[in-house]
Amino acid sequence: MKYRARVGAVAVERSAATPELAAYKQRCRDEFPFFAKHEARIVDANGDDAALAFNAPQRRFALAIRARQQALKPVLFVIAKARQWGCSTEVTAWNVRQMVTRPETKVLAILHHDDALPSFTRMYRKMLLNLSPAWRVGFVTDSEDCIALDNGSLVDFRSAGSKASAKGTGRSQTYHILHASEVPFWQD
Repeated sequence: MKYRARVGAVAVERSAATPELAAYKQRCRDEFPFFAKHEARIVDANGDDAALAFNAPQRRFALAIRARQQALKPVLFVIAKARQWGCSTEVTAWNVRQMVTRPETKVLAILHHDDALPSFTRMYRKMLLNLSPAWRVGFVTDSEDCIALDNGSLVDFRSAGSKASAKGTGRSQTYHILHASEVPFWQD
């Protein structure tokens, strides 16, 4: 059996689930590090396209997420961290996983300043565009402040950098996931 999925403006055909594909997809749902390694593409320190391979802090964070999920508790974390260990990259990969494995997932990414919006948008877009055919989704909206997918999931990008932008942040959706980045630097 075949079904059609939209990828950008092009319709593609994919074979319906084989036992191997079903097992792969289930493992991606169950094991975030497996999903990250096989599905999340990033730009590495050398500027090359690479799979997301967790460093030590990212592995610890992934284990903490897994422990919360196994205990059937909400995934709620406040991370006071050293800079540049890849926390935002890991959170983005986790959010992308939720968006593609759980249709209708709504994510709100609030960033500390407008200057950070393009880099976060690029990171989400790159991960979503480089998913394997097992998880590939089409884009309904692809702008600097929103990426909406054809499975009903979306990520909205907002800034807490000014009173005007902070005032309307998070008021248009019922969000399932909040990624609040660099909160100590929020001006308003």
